[in-house]
Order: sequence, then structure tokens, then C-alpha cells
Amino acid sequence: MAQYTRCAAFDDFKNHWQGSSQGTVAPLFFNAMTQALKDMIIGALAGGAIGSPSGNAAAGAVVGGFIGFSWGFVDGFCDEWLNWRLICVRRDQCVSGRVAWIETAGAKFGDNPIEWLFDNDLSFNLRLVPYNGKELVNGHWRVEFPKDDSSKTYGLNQIVADPFPAADVLRKPRKADGTEWDLSYEGYEGADWPNHPGGRWSLHCEIEGNGMHTLCTIAKVLAATGPLGWALGVIGGAIVGAVAGAVKGYEWAHDGCKDVCPVPILCDVVCVIVGVVGAIVGAIVGAILGAILGAIPGAGSIFLGGLISSFVRDDGSFSDVADDPESGNIEDEDCVFVAGDQVYDAGHPEGWVEIHPVRHLQKVCYRDKFIEDADFFDPSCCPGALTGSDRFRSAEFRSQVDVYWGSWCKAYAASRDPGTIGAQQEPGNLWYTHPLIDGCGYQAPIR
Repeated sequence: MAQYTRCAAFDDFKNHWQGSSQGTVAPLFFNAMTQALKDMIIGALAGGAIGSPSGNAAAGAVVGGFIGFSWGFVDGFCDEWLNWRLICVRRDQCVSGRVAWIETAGAKFGDNPIEWLFDNDLSFNLRLVPYNGKELVNGHWRVEFPKDDSSKTYGLNQIVADPFPAADVLRKPRKADGTEWDLSYEGYEGADWPNHPGGRWSLHCEIEGNGMHTLCTIAKVLAATGPLGWALGVIGGAIVGAVAGAVKGYEWAHDGCKDVCPVPILCDVVCVIVGVVGAIVGAIVGAILGAILGAIPGAGSIFLGGLISSFVRDDGSFSDVADDPESGNIEDEDCVFVAGDQVYDAGHPEGWVEIHPVRHLQKVCYRDKFIEDADFFDPSCCPGALTGSDRFRSAEFRSQVDVYWGSWCKAYAASRDPGTIGAQQEPGNLWYTHPLIDGCGYQAPIR
């Protein structure tokens, strides 16, 4: 498993120049500008010194300052993204639940092309044990908390009050003295999703891709080329802006048309045409704005670096964190066990905790029986129950959840214990032929 981001300690984050700020764009821009100005001064001094013997100190200072600013802008942007967006909550956090939904890297393009350009992590959300009950709705069985249904809420205050391990994972992080962090905490996607475990309070998990790492490497090379990289960056910014503008322009125009057009079949045709017009307008506006942003030394290198990296980067993959890379993928409602670093994502104004990066992903059991059997219950397979039901409130169920959760966490902890790892390397515990064939016999090497 490759890891490219690092989480910062809460106190370090608070002492960082940005203090308690959190958001998507502003911290990236201001950290980039701060580093750019520092490196511009260093670059100007170095360029002036190099040009001085030939009488071109002023020209050398201008070129050196320009290159220093461009390099610093990229360096500050990348430093913020990779090292200051995530705040450490707990190392090696273990969790289990059913997959509420999966977000592939490619799917981000239609939703937000700019995010897709920078972020190629593979994400999935978990409806943690035991919030996996099933209910009868209009004659059909479904999970109690589907992602996009706000008809039934179950807030964080209720989850925290429940006597289950999920409460410790989802509650707002605390400082060493027990007080809560003074950062916003609205849950994944904030108010956009219902206030229940299937949406807002599902646990977000991310398997890292190398997109930003690749982008930063390319962008720094472009920044170092000075005026040439700047010119290419303006073009790159225009292209990125045009693509993003076209995608969002079509979406806004098409969806807006569908909201007001009352004739079903006719509207399908009309709204596609309206969407195309919106895409053209959006592409033009986006290209202009992108070129303007790309004209900022270093910013264009980031845009162009993102474009180039999209062809060579490796997206996050389930096989990256599976014990067996050939074991396959997970699907919605599969019961899985996950372990990794629990962090707070300060790169979004809403604020939530997530597992990032995922270090271990294991399918406990398939979804088939859970989906097919209305009364399915297995204490060894993501035990769940309807909130408020007799089972949910029973001492027996609480014990089943604790045993299930604890057994997986203990097994994972044992696998990472230095004593276990050392014992696995002992000659008597090594074999090259399966024990069913050779009886696990060990032959001492001939010396």
C-alpha cells in the first residue's frame, strides 16, 4: 500500500499559519502564495548573483525571482494538500460495517472535474455495525438507512448515546483534556445528506491513488522552466477551465430545464439541446477564467501537471489494500472489516472523520444472504438491527456486537504485533509447500 498524504497533529495544525481555517480552496491558495513569496526572494537573490559577473544582475534577478515564485507556488500548494489537510485522530483504527456506497476516481469527473484532476483516491462509505437493520417499506425490504432518503433520521447525538463501538469512531474528536476540537463537524457531505448512518454519519474511507504526487512532480518541472512553463500553464489553465465549464454548464442548464419543463418526452429532447448550449457557454467562460488563473506563475503548472498526470497516474484500487490482490472488489451491502488511520478532513468546510489511508480491507461475508433473506441475522457477519427494536436494545445484542467488533480488531492488532511478525519469520513457521501436502515439516538447511 502506497501512502502519499500525512496527517498533522491537532496542535501542529492549530499552530500552522492557517490556524483553525478549513476549506477546499483558500488554504491551498494562501499556503501556495506564502511559499511563493519566500522562494521569489531567494530566487531573485540567486539569479542576481549569477548574472552579476556579466553585468546582467537585474535580468538575472527578474528571471530568478519568477522561477522562484513559480516553484514556491507549486511547492506550497502541494505541501498544503499532502501534509496539512488531514488532522490525526487515531492511528490503526479498526471498524466494520456494510458498504453504503462506493465512489470511484472516474465517477468524480462528472460531479466535479477539478476535484477529479487533483484527487484519484478510491472511496467508499460504511454504515457501521450495528446500523444495518432492514425494514418493510411499501411491501419491499430495504436497509433502514439508505444513503439518499431523508424520511428517517438518526442523528449523531443518538449514535454517541448508543452503547456500541461506532460511537467512539463517529463522535467529534477531542483534545487531550477531553474538550472537543474547535472546528466544524457536520459529517460527510454536511447538510447535503440525511442526518443518519446511511448518509451524513456514514464513515468515509479512502484508498490513496498517486494523482497528486504525480501532479506535483510534473508541475515542479514545469515551474523550473520559467517563462516557457508559464506560457504552457496558461494554455493548460484554459483547457482545464473549458472542460470543467462545459461539464458544469451542461449539468446546470440540463437540470434547470428539467425542473421547469412539464412535457416528459418533448422535454427530454429540448433539455439535451439546452444542456449543449449551456456546455458551450460554460466552456467559453471556463476557458477565460482558467487562462486568467493559469497566468499566475505556478498555478498554470499545476493545471497542466494535472492534465498530464491524468494519463499516467494510478488510481486507488481495492487490490492495493487487500491481503490477496486477486481477491476481487467489494460491492454495496458487503460486510467488510477496515483498518487504517482515522483522520479529520479539514479540506472541506463541513468537517468529518474518515479512514485515510485504508491500510487493510477484508470482506467478512458477501451481501447475498443479507439482500435475499428479509430476516437475515448472523452475529459473525456485521450483526445489525432496526434502531429502537427489541433486539437493538437487548443486552444480548450488545454483547454480540462487542464480541464481533472486538474479535476482528484484536486479530488485526495481533497481526501487526512485532512479536507475531517476528515469529512468522522463524524457520519452523516458514514453508514453501502447503502444509496439507508436506505436513508442515521443516528441514534444517545443510551447512
